[in-house]
Amino acid sequence: MDNFPIFLEIKNKPVLVIGGGDIALRKIKLLIKSKPNIKVVANNFCDEILDLKDKHSIDIIQKDFHPNDIKFPIIIIAATNNKSLNKQISQLGLKKKIPVNVVDQPSLCTFTMGSIVERGSLVILFLVVEKHLC
Repeated sequence: MDNFPIFLEIKNKPVLVIGGGDIALRKIKLLIKSKPNIKVVANNFCDEILDLKDKHSIDIIQKDFHPNDIKFPIIIIAATNNKSLNKQISQLGLKKKIPVNVVDQPSLCTFTMGSIVERGSLVILFLVVEKHLC
C-alpha cells in the first residue's frame, strides 16, 4: 500500500485554495462540509464561488498568487489550470511542511482525496489504494 488513508480535522482551521474556476469550485464545495476557514486566492472567480462567499464566510482574495499567501494553512489545494504555478505551490508546501493537493497532478500531491458519494445520511468514501490486474 503506497498511501495511508487518513482523515483530517479541519473544522475552524485555515485552508488555502489557489484558483477561482470550476476546478477550485469542486474542491471548495467538498471542503465547506467540514467547516474550515477557507481562503481562496485567484485573479478571477466563477460566479458560483462568489455565491458561496457570503453563504459560507469564504475569504476571497482577488490577485495573483504570491508565496506570501501561504501563511499557516492546515492544507493547501492548488486548483489552477497553470501547471507551472501548481508545481510552484507544491514545492512551497513541501518546503513549509504543509500538505498539498494539486488537482489532477498526483505526482505533485502530498495527499489525495477520495471520491465521495452522498445519499442522504449515507456517505461512501472511495479510495484507490492499489491498482493490480489479475
